[in-house]
Amino acid sequence: MIVTGGVVVSALIAGLILTVPNIPVLGLFLSILPIAIFLPIISFPFTHTLWMAIDYGFLEKLDI
Repeated sequence: MIVTGGVVVSALIAGLILTVPNIPVLGLFLSILPIAIFLPIISFPFTHTLWMAIDYGFLEKLDI
């Protein structure tokens, strides 16, 4: 969620900077929307594996 939010905010800021006199709100929204929808779906297996590794590391130190 944090990575997706960062990417979406970065893309929004970049789009605003590049089109500052006449900001195409609908075009900017429609170009960022697929990122906001598909990035969490694509990154889920990697983030899930990372959190499981962190959890396993903590349990290993507790000898559970």
